[in-house]
Amino acid sequence: MATLSAHFRRGTACLAAALGVLLAVSAVTAPAATANDVLTSPVAVAETYATPTVPGALVPVTPFRALDTRTSAAVRPDGTVSFQVGGAHGIPAKVSAVTFNLTVTVPRLIGYITAYASGTRRPDASNLNFLAGVVSFVLEHIDIAVVSERFCQQLGKSTGETLNYLRSKNCPVGAVTLGEHGMVWYESGGPDKILPSLSVPLDKVVDSNGAGDVFHGAYIASYLHWPEHSWDAHFRFARGASTHAIQHLGNEASLPSMEDVERANSTFPEKAAA
Repeated sequence: MATLSAHFRRGTACLAAALGVLLAVSAVTAPAATANDVLTSPVAVAETYATPTVPGALVPVTPFRALDTRTSAAVRPDGTVSFQVGGAHGIPAKVSAVTFNLTVTVPRLIGYITAYASGTRRPDASNLNFLAGVVSFVLEHIDIAVVSERFCQQLGKSTGETLNYLRSKNCPVGAVTLGEHGMVWYESGGPDKILPSLSVPLDKVVDSNGAGDVFHGAYIASYLHWPEHSWDAHFRFARGASTHAIQHLGNEASLPSMEDVERANSTFPEKAAA
């Protein structure tokens, strides 16, 4: 039976391990995850069935959460958590290895986690180190804080609560991007505003990879080019840039010119605000 272990050292945090890829079948026991030091929150692992066609082949599976210490029993300092992988969640019992994502959210102390196969000697090196208060400290030195919906989830806050959190850190401009649903933001401590995305027909959407990066780069470019403009104007410019990006395949083709941004903003209407 293949199991994973998590061992925590010096820290209290929320931990999540999501199993994303399964490595071929073999008689060897699957890897385990262990964390090293104090953890009073949960961990996770995922499920999906896949049958390798060649021994040792890498077989992708649908990501699933196998362990979440935010909802399970607390792990004490220097404690270890073990959870089954092979023979569970539709994964064959004799897999040779697995790959997974291991994440710490909102740590309250410094610490580290070591992941390894259950029943084997714990490695000396850690897989993940974490610090407390880093996000809070960094935000106090940021003027334009544009965060993702995922960031809100990691904080355990709603979009509105996250914007209030950014206000509490004295960020002059704060925003939460919501993908195809646009963005919610504020400026100079004012009320929340909604910037809907542009309505691009599905048959024109080619590749959304990198659109977020284009968005971030574009509002900074707009600010540097037109520092006298409002942040509403900068974000609208960025929206046009990312709208151009999703209609093209690859990084180079998706980078817009000024004309491309103007064309996107004039061609596509705004979606109705959610």
